[in-house]
Amino acid sequence: ETAWLLQLLLDEPRPVVLVAATRPVSALSADGPLNLYQAVQVAVSAEARGCGVLVVMDGQIHSARQVSKRATQGVGAFHSSGRGPLGWVDDLGVHLPGMERNRLVPFAGLALPTYWPQVVILHGCVQPPEALIPALLSAGVQGLVFTGTGAGQLSFVERDALVQWQGPRPLMLRANRCGMGPVHRCEDHAKLGLLPAGDLSPQKARVLLLLALMAGDDRDALAARLKTLSG
Repeated sequence: ETAWLLQLLLDEPRPVVLVAATRPVSALSADGPLNLYQAVQVAVSAEARGCGVLVVMDGQIHSARQVSKRATQGVGAFHSSGRGPLGWVDDLGVHLPGMERNRLVPFAGLALPTYWPQVVILHGCVQPPEALIPALLSAGVQGLVFTGTGAGQLSFVERDALVQWQGPRPLMLRANRCGMGPVHRCEDHAKLGLLPAGDLSPQKARVLLLLALMAGDDRDALAARLKTLSG
């Protein structure tokens, strides 16, 4: 999420590289030192210039948009869904074949407030608590991200709660809990004010929604941003 936030904010040709470790330095085969070394290799390479924010782990170079941690253990815990990693680092150097270097930075120059909007992720499940959505709406949350089942579908409980709500609705996005694949527009959900998050994970959809609220976007402006970011 940090990488994606920076990707949306920083209009900077120099590469910004995030790195971590999945094993502590006291463990056998600690991965931190090599990850750090390879991250520096990427940061100083001409190949990475103009590529935006990158994540380097286990010899792989990931995009801020696609990368996520998919396992609690092991040095290969980070993955990029859909298209896979952008490239790799090995003994010969940094490899970023066919990397696009023209990117949009939709929130460049945005001043971040001291207090951020309240945006909640709702995890899709069978028979979610009926009181949850009305309670959130009554509390005045400014954004909701639904982690729908399948292709981002809401349950009857969630849809009924939105239909019955008489007050103003927050900005709302539909993502999915599958971990891979896009969420497309659905007319039934669109009538309730829900926009599809495309291939963004629920966590990254929340980051986008936070920045959109800070920028003063309404639903139409957010829809336009999503269309632009989808390419």
